[in-house]
Amino acid sequence: MVTDKRYRSMRWRRTRLIVLARDGYRCYVRGCERQGNHCDHIIPVDSGMPDALFYGEHNLRASCRFHNTTRGLAAKLEREEREGADPVALEHKPGLLMWGAANN
Repeated sequence: MVTDKRYRSMRWRRTRLIVLARDGYRCYVRGCERQGNHCDHIIPVDSGMPDALFYGEHNLRASCRFHNTTRGLAAKLEREEREGADPVALEHKPGLLMWGAANN
């Protein structure tokens, strides 16, 4: 996840509330019943993102915590793969989620 100092600004807090109110505090994912209390960047944040895009209401939408986090993790994985990282495969066992085959 990107940690950007702009998230701590008064401008972000105001913009976030405007977007959440605009979207009726409903998650952007069709059929999701969770409250949209997070503000999701449609184009993911990166270190070189200009303020106009970071704060731009056209690039923001309400999201529930689950969908915002899931989308953020997927974007991070995609970014790491693009940059040449070798992701560890997930192995699922009933009731457990384990990282890598070494944890069997």
